[in-house]
Amino acid sequence: MTEIVVRKKFSEITKSGDPFSGPKEKITPGHSLKVLVTGGHLTPAIAVCDELIRRKINNIVWVGHRHSQVMDKNDSVEFKYVNSKGIKFVELVAGKLFRVWNGRTIIPGLRSLINIPIGFVQSLLVLLKEKPDLVISFGGYLALPIVISAFILRIPRVTHEQTIVTGLSNRMIAKFCNKIFISWKQSIKYFNPSKTIYSGNPVRKAIFDTTKSKFSFSDDLPTIYITGGNQGASTINKVIVQILPSLLHDFNVIHQTGNSSVTGDFEKCKLVKDKLPEELSKRYFVKDYVYEDEIGTVFDRASIIIARSGANTCYELMALNKYSILIPIPTTSQNEQLLNARALEEIGLSYVIEQKDLSPETLNKAIFDIVRHKEMNLNLLDKGFISTREKTQALVKLNSSEIIVDESLKLL
Repeated sequence: MTEIVVRKKFSEITKSGDPFSGPKEKITPGHSLKVLVTGGHLTPAIAVCDELIRRKINNIVWVGHRHSQVMDKNDSVEFKYVNSKGIKFVELVAGKLFRVWNGRTIIPGLRSLINIPIGFVQSLLVLLKEKPDLVISFGGYLALPIVISAFILRIPRVTHEQTIVTGLSNRMIAKFCNKIFISWKQSIKYFNPSKTIYSGNPVRKAIFDTTKSKFSFSDDLPTIYITGGNQGASTINKVIVQILPSLLHDFNVIHQTGNSSVTGDFEKCKLVKDKLPEELSKRYFVKDYVYEDEIGTVFDRASIIIARSGANTCYELMALNKYSILIPIPTTSQNEQLLNARALEEIGLSYVIEQKDLSPETLNKAIFDIVRHKEMNLNLLDKGFISTREKTQALVKLNSSEIIVDESLKLL
């Protein structure tokens, strides 16, 4: 039987010559492994947490943001998820380096610089208090101080890269990790190959669960699902509202707006729904966030998805082979969202509309063009859709969460 081992106390670890994982001792009966999860990508983190819980590893600490945006008073999606799972949530103050400095960014940029050392001190204190056996990072500036602090304290640590290209924070994080997991084979050029494992991107099991139906329409019209990610996308929301009355004559619409108190889009869209004629209003579902027990039904019902093109969104679209219209955020590091979107465009699964070109006219045209292709069972390159299915099957690893957990536990 394989023996699982854990770290000794910090005072004992500092005597070790191993700079990565420290000395180990056998787990005694009843010992509960403690795993700390942190980082900026929520969806794969949820998938890995679910896999840990499935394996009866319930002692999980989540380090994250209580609010999604500066000045936002509403709780973030990650905070709500953690509470729903009974996972301990720890809020961390962390700073990042701003790439663009101007009149609008000078104050938040300076505040962020001040938060960088604060984040490192707080990270050390969190790790000393929680004493996790393992740290799993999902990248970003939030995870950087936690990973470096875990390196100092000799706590085993791994990280997962979601995107095709990688940003500065993730390249730094990778240097301090025992193992690096990547979603795309071409990402290996950014990392040490000896530590890098092609795991794919963790996919939530919930996206395949269609049994928990919470969306009931009284017609057989096709459904469009609009999502701007966890925080919503105000730019997309504004265009949707402009074409909504005409759209609802041909489609049902499930609209995930985000719950930001800064934009107030959720409340605005609810008011729009209330002003619609009753027949159209019944076809319009407004959601601040689509939760785990809803997402499978939403994806199953949707004929077309309109979304940003974060790595997790794109990976799930490929896993489900869903037609989509992708509108990349134009300010992402190294234009990663545009690269993600182009990858789906190249296999005929998506149309890409850059934000500068987004308008009611361009969006409406793309929607009805997808309808035409779908009716003929063609992909968006005018080829049989089966060719797209074959490509997505080769690209998507549905056991990614299991690979990450298996390989991470080998460190213990």
